[in-house]
Amino acid sequence: MHLFKKLEEELSIPNSYIAYNSANGINLETQLDLNKVINVEKMAESEVSWKKAAFDVGESYKIENYDQSGRTVATFFMYIEGDSNSSVDISIESQLI
Repeated sequence: MHLFKKLEEELSIPNSYIAYNSANGINLETQLDLNKVINVEKMAESEVSWKKAAFDVGESYKIENYDQSGRTVATFFMYIEGDSNSSVDISIESQLI
């Protein structure tokens, strides 16, 4: 994965992470969600995590009541550049409900 970002949360358990599952390098033989952005949740002290969403370019995923704040955080998969060294631009926006 070329991109891995933990969303900063103080109150919420589990924590949310955003990752780009590139079909290159160590992930070349990955079977699921190639070249997609993945939203994962993980308990702080656990090694267990679970996938909440996987989405393509032009798609988004929303986390409602982010960090128990009443806000919605939307993650947008904007674009990929190139073939072997893909870069991903993810815009995370917050707004009051």
